[in-house]
Amino acid sequence: MDHRDDIIADPQFEELWNSLVIKFPTKEFESGFSSDEILRGIGLFCTNAVSMVDCNGRWIFPTFSFLSHSCISNSRFFVHPGDMVVVRAQMDVKAGIEVTIPYTDPFSGNIVRRESIRNLWYFLCCCERCQDVTELGTNASAVRCRTCMASDEVMQIFPAPTDSEDLHADWSCSQCQNTIGNNTI
Repeated sequence: MDHRDDIIADPQFEELWNSLVIKFPTKEFESGFSSDEILRGIGLFCTNAVSMVDCNGRWIFPTFSFLSHSCISNSRFFVHPGDMVVVRAQMDVKAGIEVTIPYTDPFSGNIVRRESIRNLWYFLCCCERCQDVTELGTNASAVRCRTCMASDEVMQIFPAPTDSEDLHADWSCSQCQNTIGNNTI
């Protein structure tokens, strides 16, 4: 899978990929690769590279790229000296259950994490955590309601997105029903 159509439809396609990565080796420099071959390579990289949070970048490890993403993954990975990746289960994984890893920093909230996944891997995560506006009760993306904070009641009231499927949904406070625009959040 290379997400060719998604990459071409990306508003930043010209700036990020076409002018430097595709046109230069095909028009300015005779690399021997066609535009379609380079675009396929870009798609394979975007789809299979994993973020290395501490190493500032994305890397491809051929066998490792078979692992699927989940924000509540059952495994995690480590990069050891010599560029070796080790995958370790974080819990008992029964036979037949897919081994999953987080493609991004699992400590990021839904707003940041899901947008990053969509922009880098061209899919919208639909795991249990991403489907729950409270992120499984952690409220990792939560902000305090300004309207409720102004009252004398000392309660922790957190607005949540009105729609977990929509990355740009407005947020609504469960206590006072105040609606906050996504741009404000």
